[in-house]
Amino acid sequence: MSHQMMHVYFFIRYLSNISKTNLKHTLIMTNIQHLISGAICVFALLFLISCAAQETTHGNQIAAIDIDKIQIGSTRKSELKIILGPPSFEGSFASKKIYYSNVKRQSPLGQKAVINSSDLYAFEFDDNDILLDMINITELPNSVNYESEKTTAPGVQLGILEQIFFNLRRRQNTE
Repeated sequence: MSHQMMHVYFFIRYLSNISKTNLKHTLIMTNIQHLISGAICVFALLFLISCAAQETTHGNQIAAIDIDKIQIGSTRKSELKIILGPPSFEGSFASKKIYYSNVKRQSPLGQKAVINSSDLYAFEFDDNDILLDMINITELPNSVNYESEKTTAPGVQLGILEQIFFNLRRRQNTE
């Protein structure tokens, strides 16, 4: 073999080794790209699943079967607490009332929370802690309109300026 042929032979062999190395490198890079793409897809899927609407329940969940166990005129306050658990809150000013509330809210993605259902049970007792009356209020609370200039309250609707002047007048009357 001539000297030039030897150089050509080594040069062709060198090029073939380079192409094999590049092929291995290309396969490794392709596998890494597929792995990264798969990981991004998994994280995107988990993110979208976590953005679903959430429903929350606040207060005591009261079943109809538990309400059927309660008898006006014979159930004691301690028995009621055993049946329904601790009350949500108790009446003030020695009113002898205890209350159980249950509110179910749904928070759709990107929107304000909406109250789906609301139950408020009021139990009134006598001086001997015997149940006198049981009232179930299922009326949904008024939703707050944050864009409105007026605030709603039972029997009163005041604008911002009216509220300020009302509070100033009330403060002057107490001094």
